[in-house]
Parts: sequence; C-alpha cells; structure tokens
Amino acid sequence: MNKTQRLEKIRSILDYYTFETVFAPDDTEAINTLTGWTFSHFKKVINPRTPNETRCLAVSNDGINYEVWSWRKAVTPVNNKTLALRSAIQHQLDAFLKESAPICISCGSTKDLTTDHRNVPFSVLSTTFLLNNPYLEILNDNSGTGWVIKDKSMLELWQNFHKEQATYQILCRSCNATKGTK
Repeated sequence: MNKTQRLEKIRSILDYYTFETVFAPDDTEAINTLTGWTFSHFKKVINPRTPNETRCLAVSNDGINYEVWSWRKAVTPVNNKTLALRSAIQHQLDAFLKESAPICISCGSTKDLTTDHRNVPFSVLSTTFLLNNPYLEILNDNSGTGWVIKDKSMLELWQNFHKEQATYQILCRSCNATKGTK
C-alpha cells in the first residue's frame, strides 16, 4: 500500500468516529499497521492549535492520558532534527502572525492563516544551520512537545540564527500548501 492509500485509509477510519470516542481494537491495529507505530489507544479529538481540523488524533498507551499525535507525519516521516528546529522557532512564527494584518497576501482570505517563510524557505534555513552545526543533539521530551534541542546554548544559537535570517508573510493554509518551497 502506497503513502496516499495509507493516508486515505486513516482518513476513512477517523471519519467513522465522533470526537472523544476511543477507537475499536481493529481500528487501533489498522492505524498502527498503517503508521508503523504501536499505541494501545486512539481517539478523535479537537486540537486547540487547529480547532477547525476535523481529523485530529490523540494517542495513549494507558487509556487515560492522551496526547495529540500527527498521524500524517507518521505516514510521511520527516527528519527529527528538523522537527526540533521547527518547534524551537514556533513562538517566532506565532508572534509574527499575531502582530500582522489578519489577511492572506495571496488570495485575501482571513481564515486558517499561517506564517510562511517569504524569501528563504524554512528547509534552506534549517539545512544551512545543520550543516554548520552537525553535532546538534535532540531528544524527545515525552511531554507532547516531541523532539526538542537538547542543549540550551545550541537552542539559543538556532533561535538567533533564524531570527536574523528569516523573513515572513501571511498566507492561508491553502495558498501556503500550494506555494511549497519555491
């Protein structure tokens, strides 16, 4: 089964459930098989960061404590160092979005707005930083944040580098997805 087929199968499972309903064992097994993970419990939830998203998934191994989990990233894995770098500068992106005019500069939409890297894509900034800092260490903090930069001085170095190099623009999710890393 290819990536597109796995994503579609997970979407169909998610669409079957209502919010806060724990998945049946056969659907739990199916999602684990499709993502390569082994969680004991899944349920469909509303993510406070993306409240309009209807296909958000939370995971648990004890059936009590659930954490929001990206099933899309599990099917399409990315470099964990890249995830740690993105997490470390998320506050910069959020601050720009909060301070900017609430409108997509491409289509004029005022819904589902995101901060986009304008001149130099995030992938170029992160790759440049990693090439210059090959010994960057990360860890999974297990608090739901995910991968983070282990060393405080390295974290500050990355945050300062990003702050100096990055330029932003406001785009809606649709325009941002269409733009890619061009």
